[in-house]
Amino acid sequence: MPYTNENADTVQGVLLYAKSALEELRKFDKSFDTFDSKTLNEKFNFLRAVRMYTQSYGSFIKSINDANIEENSEEDNMFVGNIVIDDEVLNI
Repeated sequence: MPYTNENADTVQGVLLYAKSALEELRKFDKSFDTFDSKTLNEKFNFLRAVRMYTQSYGSFIKSINDANIEENSEEDNMFVGNIVIDDEVLNI
């Protein structure tokens, strides 16, 4: 498949979304440091937000993994690995 600007834009969009996901999840991770000092209502709201984000990003990660598995199952692996040509080992 030839690479086009549309493909590049799609890849860039996926990478930006992944970067945003990591930033949000890191913020939640830091917020757990002060979790014990929160009120019960604040804890509930915080945990609900964590669940919402993890559910959203969980489906994103699953989609990426599914696409990766599909891509790997369709590729030609005949020449993957080391090939020796004139006593020189080429790692493909």
